Amino acid sequence: MTLCRWTRYNRDMETLVCAATLMELRAFCAPPDEAALCNGHVQHSTNGFLLTGVGIPCALATVLEAAREARPARILNIGIAGAYPGSGLGLGDIVMGESEVYGDVGFELPEPPHFQPARGAAF
Repeated sequence: MTLCRWTRYNRDMETLVCAATLMELRAFCAPPDEAALCNGHVQHSTNGFLLTGVGIPCALATVLEAAREARPARILNIGIAGAYPGSGLGLGDIVMGESEVYGDVGFELPEPPHFQPARGAAF
């Protein structure tokens, strides 16, 4: 996977659209120049596009750097949002979280209760 880095900015940016992967960004819109986006450039006019990489640490570091430089009016983070098989969520569904589980430190079981946070596991 290529982690795209923020290298240009536009201080008049209205919205910075962020996704972990190019596949997730493509499901939302067609970025103006995918090659430039994945070679370290964020496309911008009034909207910017940023690939953050997978996981909270990558997203946090990348988005903070971009926001500090561009000062967008709003940031829209898009992606699978935990739409794992059996979740009832499909491509294009819009969700608003009521709670958050740091899924990067857990595991999925085939039978209920399915997802288990690592901190509660009896290892």
